[in-house]
Amino acid sequence: MSVSELVLDCRNGNREAWTALVDLFRPKAVNWAHQFCRDRHTAEDVVQDSLLLAARHLSELRKPQAFESWFFQIVKTQAFRFLNKENKRKTESMVEISDNSNVEADVLLKIEFEKAYSKLPLDLQQVFLLAGIHQWTVNEVAGFLDIPSGTVKSRLSRARQQLQSMLSYSEDGGNNGEGRANSWESMLSQLRERRLVEQRQIKDTLSQTWATIKSVKFDLIRHWYSASGESTEQHAKYTWMSPNWWRIDTQSNEAGNVTTVIHGNRMRTWFESSNTINQIQLSRNPDPQFILEHLWRELLSSEDLVVLPSERNDLWHVWLPTHFAESTNDEHEQAGVHFWIHPTDGVPRIIEYWRNDKCSFREEIDHVTCNPPVTRRTFDLPTHIPKSMLRSFSDLMGGFGTQVSISDALKQCPFTLMGLNEDAVSSLGISGTVDISKYYRGKEWAVRYGTPARSRELLRGSPVVTLWQAERLNDDVARHWGLSKLTEKQPDLSPTAKSAVVYTPNMVLARLFWERDERPYMLTASGLSMEDLVNLAHQLKVIDKG
Repeated sequence: MSVSELVLDCRNGNREAWTALVDLFRPKAVNWAHQFCRDRHTAEDVVQDSLLLAARHLSELRKPQAFESWFFQIVKTQAFRFLNKENKRKTESMVEISDNSNVEADVLLKIEFEKAYSKLPLDLQQVFLLAGIHQWTVNEVAGFLDIPSGTVKSRLSRARQQLQSMLSYSEDGGNNGEGRANSWESMLSQLRERRLVEQRQIKDTLSQTWATIKSVKFDLIRHWYSASGESTEQHAKYTWMSPNWWRIDTQSNEAGNVTTVIHGNRMRTWFESSNTINQIQLSRNPDPQFILEHLWRELLSSEDLVVLPSERNDLWHVWLPTHFAESTNDEHEQAGVHFWIHPTDGVPRIIEYWRNDKCSFREEIDHVTCNPPVTRRTFDLPTHIPKSMLRSFSDLMGGFGTQVSISDALKQCPFTLMGLNEDAVSSLGISGTVDISKYYRGKEWAVRYGTPARSRELLRGSPVVTLWQAERLNDDVARHWGLSKLTEKQPDLSPTAKSAVVYTPNMVLARLFWERDERPYMLTASGLSMEDLVNLAHQLKVIDKG
């Protein structure tokens, strides 16, 4: 079979065709990269990452017969990138520890240990994983995490103390003494001896899926967790068909059944309860494989993956340290994403986004079917239904805005500009920038707290809140803010206060309207509960230059 035929078979969902391509070009690519990098292990890493990239972009290759030259250009680019990285930081790219299939002698202690380990702050988890379990030296850990050796020692000591403290408790309120300590050391020894998952095994599974998937169906449950611990849940069914069709069916008590269909840069949303369709023309064509990109593919392309022991033998547990709030100045903020990946198809079944020691967003994926039969008719919506055209997502929040500096805003705003209490905002886990925008030639203003508006972290549960305000309530303001859709009364705030929860395909928006001193205000937020918004509304303050 020719190379072009193998490429076409991959696009048609033939997993064996991708394996044949890999077997055909991997040895030659490794030999070339070895001559370039002068290190066999580095050459294998270069080729493995090149295969991942090739799998991600295989659908974009216009001439299947040109696969070889195209792939070796990717290998060349990756080789240069690897060498540049090695010059900056001498370290291994991945630390892998896998769950052993053998039954532990002390199952209870193992379960308790994994629970205790998951409660550690991520900075302590990192150090204990590398130094305590995988037994890296202090200098190796310091180099890998780019922190001082003294910090490694102190974090390792704190991690051990906290773990032993959590594990030393028993139901009778006492300690099990020397036997417990011996079990602790025995369990750590077993963890160190666990069989390592080969990097090739993980990446081969991922690349095979990316290269051969042409359609996918799955159920998804999203959980948004507020700072107070409350959660908002959304159920959705996803259907995707190559190259750029997808359908998202969501269901909630508040919004009922909502169906969103996206093709190219056109998005249509059907609200079954009101039997209306909103249409939005996106500013640019989304990634043809947006669903896979958003859920797991981009993140799992990272070289900083750490494979952790999994409490489920049927799933791989992968952790990726990230920096959610790119605009934050908090260097000590710990953030990361946990994936529980099915080893057969490479598709995650659970994804959790963590900030510091709290999970802010969780996705549970079930009933996954790769390459099911899907036709264009799957993406049809009912006809002869009233349609409204929205210019952009910002129409949901009051039209197009112009960002203004704080000093200019204080000069231009015709009324006293109000803001939120910074301490209250910070206590809700909101970090990042404060942006002020004016709408409708300065008749309406918005003060926004949190990650940048275009950040992908909004889709991953990062909380954000915006305070909308106008000089007086009129028909235009009521229409722009969508007050007719706010039906839940909030008497604890004011007699006229009302709220609603708006469900979009990717996030939950809580909205709260009230009047104060005859001036209208509205809070919109993602990742926060209605109770959080009411508390913020009670703590408005005048914005000053400071």
